[in-house]
Amino acid sequence: MAIVTRRYAKEAPSISGTRLEGGVSPTASISGISATTIDIDIDDTTPGYDSNLDEFMSNFGYQFSPASEPISIVPFGQDAQTAENLGVFTTTSGVYVGVPGALTTPALTGTYIVVWQAICSNFGAPGYFRLRNVTDGVVLSGTASVLGTPAFETVPLCTGFAVVNFTGAPKTFEVQARARVAGGLQVVFNTRLAVWRLS
Repeated sequence: MAIVTRRYAKEAPSISGTRLEGGVSPTASISGISATTIDIDIDDTTPGYDSNLDEFMSNFGYQFSPASEPISIVPFGQDAQTAENLGVFTTTSGVYVGVPGALTTPALTGTYIVVWQAICSNFGAPGYFRLRNVTDGVVLSGTASVLGTPAFETVPLCTGFAVVNFTGAPKTFEVQARARVAGGLQVVFNTRLAVWRLS
């Protein structure tokens, strides 16, 4: 699917804010109305979209005037990257260490949402869990603090999301864990990461 901008021009204006009727396109919208031109964004997969729209606009004295190239639109969820580690990871480190299953994206451009989740336990030894943008050195969506869980009887789901702008380069994201005090056993399993395009 692509959204195409078709520009129509005439010598003097005679309509303003006119709605498209008659089934020209279910996704057409009018914008950029000026004294002599109207820009209409329309889904080019609509059968006969160009001839039908041209005929409709001619009723108001507007003629097609080539304006712009088609813009590729990626619907939400189609441009997605995912990674997961369904195994069990343990650490007693007092500094953050990465949980296996990091997600490294290809070179992307645009605004994306990054989502993470992991099941965390620590056998009563308080610990911290977080998502880090390794490439940019940024912690995303805060830090989950798990004060203490009996052995696999209480296993909270740590999760969060953040919006990240990509500028044409890959980025790596990983879940990280640490004990509040070195030596406290931290357990992480069923770790999942996902990156979806927003715009």
